[in-house]
Amino acid sequence: MAKARIASECNVSAPNDPGTGAKVARAVSDAGVNILAFCAYGGSGTANFMIVSENSDKACASFKNAGFACQRRDVVLVETSNHAGAMADLLGRLAKAGISVNYCYATAVGGQSLCVFGTSDNAGAVAALS
Repeated sequence: MAKARIASECNVSAPNDPGTGAKVARAVSDAGVNILAFCAYGGSGTANFMIVSENSDKACASFKNAGFACQRRDVVLVETSNHAGAMADLLGRLAKAGISVNYCYATAVGGQSLCVFGTSDNAGAVAALS
């Protein structure tokens, strides 16, 4: 059974230079905040980071203090078992509820998966996935 909840994600923009990812990760680490989920991509000279942490207020402040642009947005954080078809099941449940997925990223370790969804209806997504 999946466990879904609304969480806050920090969206950080920075120059896409060697070492930028380390600087972004160090900013939140130096603030003593644990990262739960991390996604990064670059393009056109800009690096973009989507970070869910245990304390998004403190994390976003740490990014701003380090000179990075940071915005927060709500996402759906889902903990579920790691098995063949798990993502298909989650996405199917969202589709059945009429909820569009704007983006998602996930990781799995052992028998557990952690998925992050940006959706058209986060509250509805939590209901559909819980």
